[in-house]
Amino acid sequence: MLINNFKTELQLLIACCKAAFDNDYKQFVYNFIEKQTVDWNDLLQLSAIHSVRPLLLKGLLDLQTNKIPADFKATLSEICEKINIHNTLFSKELFSIMDAMKNNHITIVPYKGIALIHTVYKAVGLREFGDMDLLMYASDIPMMKKTMANLGYKNEFDWTDDEEVMMLRVNSEYNFSLIDNLGTHYRVEPHYQAAHPTYSIDLKLKHIENHIFIHSINNHNIPFFSPTASLILLLPNHGVSEGWTTLKYLFDMHLLIKDNAAALDWNFIIQEAKRMSIYNNMLIGFGVIQNVFQTPLPIFLTEFMRKPSIQQQIVERVICLNEHEKVTFKTQFKKGIFNLKSRDNMRVRLKMCFYQLFMPNNSDFIEIKFHKNLFFLYFMLRPFRILYWYFGKKNKIVKKKQSY
Repeated sequence: MLINNFKTELQLLIACCKAAFDNDYKQFVYNFIEKQTVDWNDLLQLSAIHSVRPLLLKGLLDLQTNKIPADFKATLSEICEKINIHNTLFSKELFSIMDAMKNNHITIVPYKGIALIHTVYKAVGLREFGDMDLLMYASDIPMMKKTMANLGYKNEFDWTDDEEVMMLRVNSEYNFSLIDNLGTHYRVEPHYQAAHPTYSIDLKLKHIENHIFIHSINNHNIPFFSPTASLILLLPNHGVSEGWTTLKYLFDMHLLIKDNAAALDWNFIIQEAKRMSIYNNMLIGFGVIQNVFQTPLPIFLTEFMRKPSIQQQIVERVICLNEHEKVTFKTQFKKGIFNLKSRDNMRVRLKMCFYQLFMPNNSDFIEIKFHKNLFFLYFMLRPFRILYWYFGKKNKIVKKKQSY
């Protein structure tokens, strides 16, 4: 499926993403707007669904045409200004958190959204994100909790000691919140695993600890991951969790690969993808970004992507991109089927099915209280809770948590 088959607004949105970082596409965007009939309200809504509103605004900047409605530009500019303020405040908060962690000898590294704005986009306001994601060693959890408490943060899940021991086995992160005097709500998620256990992906800080470098920002020395490690860390979220159907995540990968071609250690990336059993999923994602953004990829990778089963799923993902639907139980189920089909072997697929059907989550622990000796009952109860949730929500839109 070619990009030319995409609906008009999606074609323009993709072009604006590219024009945001490549002025050569500005003329293409200008000519496209002059020749095509654009539904500007639909474009604004589509940019929100794909979380690329700052890229849309930058791609349209300085275009001398009266085809762009003034109220559209005003609305988009106001939204992007709020995004820029949000990102700036979170960046300042990041500096405080990282300084406190360093003082307490905790190894913890920002990744995903909060890190990408500084290391890949290199502009605070150009990428949308909500929470602050950090990756740490599980052994540092006790001191991390004390540090966050000293900074005024509250653990969103008020577990007992017994519940916490159980949650560590079926979760991947802690969730902390702080509302400052100005009403800004900061949410920080320190991860002791980069992927939730339900995805059956083993990725921890120890796997990429040799790929950390120090970046100086506003007189703060902040540890970040190398481009190679950043790409590896994005694979579980962008590919398995999100299914390669959101422009923000596709553009993350495109920009990371395009701007760091010489620095990427492809042997290590492939090694880790195969170890995590997401190699096929990675190839599918690379095929999608190559179709959408013409991302330059190593020739040997494009050869592997020509496998008929991989090509078929690439086409399916691109079609899903063009037919982007609101997040419902049905769309989530379809994404889950893709996640299973794209995993590398049957053993992992079966394991993932078991985890998805039986592994309890935070809400199970909050709403139902079992003694630690009856922990197994959470697994037995989980399928019934899924059915209850399905019949209660099947005709409703599911509120999608922002992920980064």
